[in-house]
Amino acid sequence: MLDYCGGLLYNKFMKVAVIGHRLVKMTPLLSIATSIDVQELVEEGADRFCFAFGGALTDICLDVIEELKEYYDIKRVYYRAVYTDEKDAVSDYFASFFEKNYFDESVSKTGVDGINERYRFMIDDCDVLLTLYDPQIEKSKTAAAVAYAKKKGKRIINVLDLLKK
Repeated sequence: MLDYCGGLLYNKFMKVAVIGHRLVKMTPLLSIATSIDVQELVEEGADRFCFAFGGALTDICLDVIEELKEYYDIKRVYYRAVYTDEKDAVSDYFASFFEKNYFDESVSKTGVDGINERYRFMIDDCDVLLTLYDPQIEKSKTAAAVAYAKKKGKRIINVLDLLKK
């Protein structure tokens, strides 16, 4: 949807890709920082939060968005892989937590290359990357996603940056 502001046409809505290290321990301070970042994004017009996997950042974001849904029209979107074996049942279960599910048959289904491809697809499709990224963990799918988002000129919000202020 487009809206006018000061005579300029702008996109009123915003999609946010949520990608972070899955094994980072979520502390109360990280939870608060994540809540603040999500709230600020929603107030800026974020109406879609897009996920590919579970993990600490996903869990907190899903909880915060659930609370905000009472006041805002926000959708949680799962960019899922579709498997041909029993792994699809896990994907189906995870998908039950989201209002929308999205998959693209052209995106690989398994392995690190498939995950990175899905992350790239999400980043291309979204306006902002909300991440829980520790630069000291150099060889990770999250590091690759952040590097790709930088290359694409996407706005990146790292929850850990709020803790440095």
